[in-house]
Amino acid sequence: TFIVPGDNEWNDCNDPEKAWQFWESTFLNFEQNWNIDWEIAHQQEQKENLAFVYREVLFIGINLVGGRIHDQAEWDEKISYDLDWLKFCLNNFDSETAVVFAQANPDDKHTEFINGFEILARIYSKQILFIHGDGHKWHYENPWLVPNMIRVQVDKGGIADPLQVTITGNKSKLFKFERNAFN
Repeated sequence: TFIVPGDNEWNDCNDPEKAWQFWESTFLNFEQNWNIDWEIAHQQEQKENLAFVYREVLFIGINLVGGRIHDQAEWDEKISYDLDWLKFCLNNFDSETAVVFAQANPDDKHTEFINGFEILARIYSKQILFIHGDGHKWHYENPWLVPNMIRVQVDKGGIADPLQVTITGNKSKLFKFERNAFN
């Protein structure tokens, strides 16, 4: 299990600073709760951002949240760090495809992120799956201007089963999604 921050446990709380302290003490480096036989990298500037390669797939977790902006400077800095981390990972980890996961459904508050992510995806040129929550309803689409990116928005937790994603290795249909795999 790998956990990235979301708005309900951080920036939408009454006291975002206290909420962030709770998030860090509870979830930062959550993967250390069990033995993993591959290396997990964390960004120095934003330690909750993580990455690893497993079976030639690059997984990148970033702190991109929805909800309210309680501090614009902090918001902008986090987005800048997210883009730096994506660039570093896509350029430095050897992989056949990438899966990026975050909480937010990028919207007009994330324009800088969307624009930067599109540029990085073009350069990477391999298929990228961006998977997130936040919108609470299933979506599978490519809302961006880059053909090698797919966006999946998962259903709201508690309403639907966890989503099982299989990376098939078939270039024409690289990702297989099973929304009821655990029934």
